[in-house]
Amino acid sequence: MISINRCSRAWLSFILLQDLGVIWLCYREQTAVLFKIVTRLAARQYSLAVTIICIVRLFLLVFFESAPLHACHITITAFYSLSMLADMFYYKDINITTPNITRMVVQVATAVAFTIAQRWLCTPPKIEPVRRKGRLFAKHYMEGDLLNPPESDDVRELRKKQL
Repeated sequence: MISINRCSRAWLSFILLQDLGVIWLCYREQTAVLFKIVTRLAARQYSLAVTIICIVRLFLLVFFESAPLHACHITITAFYSLSMLADMFYYKDINITTPNITRMVVQVATAVAFTIAQRWLCTPPKIEPVRRKGRLFAKHYMEGDLLNPPESDDVRELRKKQL
């Protein structure tokens, strides 16, 4: 389960970097790669939606065991994927190019994978009790002079039996 958590966090980091690149393109006025004809204001509004998704993913990286945060992430990713599909094929605002199709496929794969892996991601691992080593003595045997009993015939016989 630890490897699933690590792989999921690595995947989230990859997607986070990918979305930061989209935000960078929107603010550097290099939106010709993403959109057909879009004003600066529309590109910045689009980057605001991507920024919200990035914030949710950052929180998810920090608080990875939170089930409500996973549900929020899956929901937002699904809506973002649907809006990208609508912008690409219905409204035709986004270019149908390899980077955009790759982003869309990655978003859909993320939503599906996190939905399937939800059972393993949100359950904390079972902690086994630590086993003590050595013999355990009760406290009352250590008090007083009981560890060094006076020499008698009975004590000598017990020591011979122990050896």
